[in-house]
Amino acid sequence: MAIRCVAFDLDDTLWDCKAVIDHAEQQLYQWLQANHPVITRACSLQTLVAHRQDFAARHPGLHHDLGALRLAWLRTLAREHDQNDAMAGAAYEKFFIARNQVTFFPEVLETLNQLHGSYQLGVISNGNADVHHIGIGHFFHFVLNAAEAGTSKPDPAIFHQATARAGVHAHEMAYVGDDPEKDIIGACRAGLRTIWYNPQSREMAAAAEPDVVMTNFAELGRLLESL
Repeated sequence: MAIRCVAFDLDDTLWDCKAVIDHAEQQLYQWLQANHPVITRACSLQTLVAHRQDFAARHPGLHHDLGALRLAWLRTLAREHDQNDAMAGAAYEKFFIARNQVTFFPEVLETLNQLHGSYQLGVISNGNADVHHIGIGHFFHFVLNAAEAGTSKPDPAIFHQATARAGVHAHEMAYVGDDPEKDIIGACRAGLRTIWYNPQSREMAAAAEPDVVMTNFAELGRLLESL
């Protein structure tokens, strides 16, 4: 049966996640320098990143909700440096704004615009990027992230929730993602058709068997027709 819905991962599929997060971390640090210098006098940016990563490792129950995880870390950071609780919310807002300032990979916007009229489009993401803040929300019929789903990719449950939202059978949804395990294996186990976005022609793990491989977004329309 033909594909009726195309769902996308966001980070590292539509844009470079590391560049976005690095910039957002820098913006957050500059805000702390201006508003809570007691923290930045004690901690470099690298120290704060390591502190956050250690906090995350000690709170696995929040890994499906990256926004809640970062906010909890900021509250802890505020308490450790005798800052008021309001700091955490204001700092998170600064980070969130920068976190949604992305540079799309080539052909992404053109392809979304092209597909929008022919397929139902959706998002299935483990991250906390906001497509409406970014300015692409109008392309998507549904957006499902791990925080809302209560579970993260590669759990098939998040993909099942997505097909239910779209009102399609699993085999009628194609999923586009860059991560062999979280995106491809997860979607395969849920019964979706899979398109691995692999612009660097990386080796595929043996356990992951995408239906097709895509090296640039200009190929996507043709690849969907082949499924």
